[in-house]
Amino acid sequence: MPRKLYVCGNRAPHLSGARNDPDQLSPSIAALPDDRFWACFERRYGANPDLASPSIRAYILPLLRADFRLVESYVCVCGDPLELPIAAVGAEGDSRYLPEQLSRWAAHCCVPSAIGGRGMGSEQASGGGDGGGEGEAAAHITGRVNGVVQGQGEGAGAGADAGASGFSEHWFTGISPEQGAEYWGTAHRIVLDYPKELQEYLAMDLPTLY
Repeated sequence: MPRKLYVCGNRAPHLSGARNDPDQLSPSIAALPDDRFWACFERRYGANPDLASPSIRAYILPLLRADFRLVESYVCVCGDPLELPIAAVGAEGDSRYLPEQLSRWAAHCCVPSAIGGRGMGSEQASGGGDGGGEGEAAAHITGRVNGVVQGQGEGAGAGADAGASGFSEHWFTGISPEQGAEYWGTAHRIVLDYPKELQEYLAMDLPTLY
C-alpha cells in the first residue's frame, strides 16, 4: 500500500481538459497548424534552444501533438478520495495551472491530518545555519499545510468538501535564482530547476511517513 502521493505542477484531475486550461487564448493546441502550435508551445513553456533545429522539430512534433491530444481530451472519472496523504508541489508564477487548481488535489484525499506528514509551515520558509541541508531546501519553499485553501475552485463530486485532511501544498518561489538573466525557461520547470531542493524536501518528508 502506498504511504503518500506526491503530485507536481499539474491541475487536480477533475479539472483536466481544455475547458479548465489556464491558457484561455489557446486552450487546445494539439491540432493547430505547425507555426501556431510552436508559437503557443513557446508562450506556455519558453523557447527551448534544444528545439530550435527544424529537423528536431519535425521529429518531435508528432509526439508532442499526441501528448497534448491525450491531455486535452482526458476526462476524469473520479472515484472515492484516496485513503493516503497527498502533497502537491507547485511554483509561484507557473502559468500552466492556477493556485486554486493545484489546491483542489485536496478533494482527492480523505486521510486524517495526523498522518499527513510534515509540512513546511504557513509562511515563506527560510534557511538557517550554513545554508545546507534542510535550511537550503526550505529557503525555496512556501508551505500551505492541510488544505487551508479548501473550498476554492470546482468540487470533485463525492468527498470534495472533506478532502483536505492529510493534504499539503509546497510552493517553490518561481524560476530558480540560480538561472541567469538569459534563461529561456518558465516556472513550470520545477523538477529540472530545483532537483537538489526537491530531493532535500523528500528526504525531510519521507521519514515522517514511517
